[in-house]
Amino acid sequence: MIDIQNFKKPLAMRPFEKKVLGEAELISITHATWPILFSQMGVNASSCSSSAEIKAYVDLLKREDEGKAFLQLMRNFNQTEEFQNLVQTALKNADYPIRAVWGEDDPALTYDHFSIELEELTDTRKLICSHQNIFCRKRFMRKLQQKLIT
Repeated sequence: MIDIQNFKKPLAMRPFEKKVLGEAELISITHATWPILFSQMGVNASSCSSSAEIKAYVDLLKREDEGKAFLQLMRNFNQTEEFQNLVQTALKNADYPIRAVWGEDDPALTYDHFSIELEELTDTRKLICSHQNIFCRKRFMRKLQQKLIT
């Protein structure tokens, strides 16, 4: 997602951009409804995640403000050339190794498209695929910690 100016939000993100529709979508995300979406787009095998872990995403999304900060983020993507140059400069001039973690099976932000873009526009030295969709399970996080250290 380094090509900020040409980034198009995936379909699942678009309702949150609009007033009323975004609020309605957010209200529909509950502990009862989230496991269904999570199993369809979140991970390849939701059965490997506990119910409490899956429901924690709802709590993190809504926090104390019922999701207002999330809606603000979704409605204020900075896609200016100035911001894109700032991000690319920061990534190219990093004094540390850059590593990207990608949900290889993410249905919206595809690995095939965005990994190429990331490698072309940065000096990324290591790309780690989680063989997940969007969310990482706890078990994978331990493996990821080891890969990021090496």
